Amino acid sequence: MTAPDSQSTNSMGNRAIIVLGMHRSGTSALAGTLEQAGLSLGKVMTHSFDNIKGSRENKRIQFLHEDLLNRAGGSWMKTDVDIKWQPVHKALRDSIVDSFAAESVWGFKDPRTLFTINGWREVLPTVDCVATFRHPFFVAASLNKRNNMAFNDALGIWNAYNSKLLSIFNQSGAFPLIEFKPHDADYQANLKSIIEVLGLNSSAVDFIDPQLAQSEMPDLNAEPLAKISLDIYNQLLTQSRSALQHAA
Repeated sequence: MTAPDSQSTNSMGNRAIIVLGMHRSGTSALAGTLEQAGLSLGKVMTHSFDNIKGSRENKRIQFLHEDLLNRAGGSWMKTDVDIKWQPVHKALRDSIVDSFAAESVWGFKDPRTLFTINGWREVLPTVDCVATFRHPFFVAASLNKRNNMAFNDALGIWNAYNSKLLSIFNQSGAFPLIEFKPHDADYQANLKSIIEVLGLNSSAVDFIDPQLAQSEMPDLNAEPLAKISLDIYNQLLTQSRSALQHAA
């Protein structure tokens, strides 16, 4: 995991950073932390019923990604579709990029970016990525609580998102990758290391709510998809540890 250099600037002369990761996996916490450290996210949602500090997502980017999936017959829960960027999507994307022209470093977060990233790379070929992942059983518990989703269905969605994350990581070369464990003693230190790698300001960053409650992890080993989930999780864990060691 190496620090971005001057080659990471795009045609507007600024840098773009995309936050990658699945729903309920710490993407909001990571995006909010980077925002505090100097990353411009533009106008984002700062409060929601299931996230006291909001998703930190831009509604225009949400709409763009939802439409890309919907037109392909998919949704955030059904991502195994053939996404095609139509001229209307590219026009909206370009408008979003242009809206950040005055920012030296900007970015965005939306979990569906894992399946739409190729369209962004057409206009941001040197974009920097940073990613987060979370134990699949914690995510399944969170989706079960929020959406009343069956555990095995939640694991299937986790597998789709995180196998895609692993694929992007392996194809792109190492980029910052952190496991979401907000009460772990090393989590804040790893966040600071990632902020420094990205060339942002790591001083006095305290976005993570100290009262944030980690869900109780259920025992889902008997679920049919659990073995696949744990295999993907262990691969991400190995890549994350290696990337953080290189950053130290």
